[in-house]
Amino acid sequence: MTALPGKRRFWAYAASFGALWGAFEALLGVFLHALQVPFTGLMLASLGCLILAAQRRVAPWAGISLMTGLIAGFCRAITPSTALLGPLIGIVTEALLVELAFLLLGRGMLGAVFGGFLAALWSISQGLVVKVILYGAPVVELAVSMAEKLLGWVGLTVSSGIWAVATLFGLIGLVGAVAGGLGSRMGRSLVRYREELMASRGDSP
Repeated sequence: MTALPGKRRFWAYAASFGALWGAFEALLGVFLHALQVPFTGLMLASLGCLILAAQRRVAPWAGISLMTGLIAGFCRAITPSTALLGPLIGIVTEALLVELAFLLLGRGMLGAVFGGFLAALWSISQGLVVKVILYGAPVVELAVSMAEKLLGWVGLTVSSGIWAVATLFGLIGLVGAVAGGLGSRMGRSLVRYREELMASRGDSP
């Protein structure tokens, strides 16, 4: 097996993993959204983090996670669906957050876990963030007012409500972190398998 030149390998890995992620988003995402399954965004974000973390072990090049997200977003955007802009923004932003985590903490387990944590939090915050960008402060005021009313209905104080929300966000972030960690371990196993296969054939990496 002859190794591809650097740039060709970069784009080959970006295209293959991006197409895989985009296919999952297009098929599984549309199916889950149609069934209105709770936390669909979190499940898809966790799957994306798993793919990106595995890829970064196999293809340890700066920028490849972001490029993979752009390719996956393009694949999702050309899928016949009523919702296109939201998933596109979600995929690219998740890839950007994971890329930043790898640049800050390295391509190993720590970067994968932190990237998964950030992407999972973005998956449940995207709707509010986009609305704030589009409509400004009134959206925040409305969200705070609704939250205060909801807390009053269930008999919780503002401080206890903040702790409840923080706990929920922590659990959601933990799901993404676990997905990133699993992806990193999968990628490490793929690297070992590739090295053993090349050694048995006498090929260079």
